[in-house]
Amino acid sequence: LLESPAPEIVAAVVGRAEGNPFYAGEIVRSLMDQLGSAPDSGAVAAAVGALPDSVQTTVLARLDALEPATRRVVQLGAVFGRSFQPAAIPSLEPALSDDSVGAAIDGLLDRDLVRAGAAGFMTFRHILIREVAYGMLPRAERARLHAAAGGWLEQRAEAAGREDELAELIAFHLREAATLGALTGEPVEPGLAVRAVRWLRRASASAAAGAATVEAARHLEAAIELAPIETQVELYEALGAAWGSGDQAVEGF
Repeated sequence: LLESPAPEIVAAVVGRAEGNPFYAGEIVRSLMDQLGSAPDSGAVAAAVGALPDSVQTTVLARLDALEPATRRVVQLGAVFGRSFQPAAIPSLEPALSDDSVGAAIDGLLDRDLVRAGAAGFMTFRHILIREVAYGMLPRAERARLHAAAGGWLEQRAEAAGREDELAELIAFHLREAATLGALTGEPVEPGLAVRAVRWLRRASASAAAGAATVEAARHLEAAIELAPIETQVELYEALGAAWGSGDQAVEGF
C-alpha cells in the first residue's frame, strides 16, 4: 500500500496488527487518510498510538472521518448487503441526488472501502467494513431502510419480470423491516408483513423448484412467524409438502 515505507512504519504497523493482515491493511489505510501516501516516519508513531485498539473500532474511526454525505452513502449501501447498486441509494434517502451519490462513491473508491464490481455494483472490500457501516444505523432506522430497499427491489423485479430471481432478496428486506419494526415498537408500513409473507412464499417456491428443500422450508418458517393466525394453516401445509416425508413433514402437516 505504501511505496518504500520506512522500517519504523513497518515495525509500528506489524506490532499493532498482531498478525492480522486485514487489520494491518486498515492501519495503513488509516495512516494514509491522515498523513497521505508518503507519511513521515516521525509522525507515524504518534498516529499509530492514537489509533483504536481493535480492527472494528479502526474501521469505525475511518468511517467516522468521512464527509457526512459519503458516510451516509456507505451506511445506506450496507443495508443492501455486501454489494449494492449506487442507483438504489436515493430510493432509501431521496435527499441524496445521483450526483452526490456518485461523488460519495468516488470517495469510497479512493479510500478502498468499496470496489467496483460487475453490472455497476459496488462491493465492500471486506465484509467487516459492511458490518461496521450497518452497525452505525439505529435499529428503528434499519427497519425503515430495509422496507425502502425491499420496495425498490420489488418495483424492479415486477417491471423486468424477475420476480422469481429476486424473490429471496426482496423477502429478506421486507422480513427484516417487519421484524425490526416489531422489536422497536415503531409504527411500520401498513401491509408490510403481508408483503413479506407473499415474497417469502415465492422465495420458498423458487427454492423448492431447484430442489433446495432446506431453504424452501426456512422461508416458509419465516413466513409463519409473520403471518396472521388465520393464514398459518396453508403455510404449515406448504411446509409439510416442502419436506415431503419424515418427521419434519409430519410436524408441518
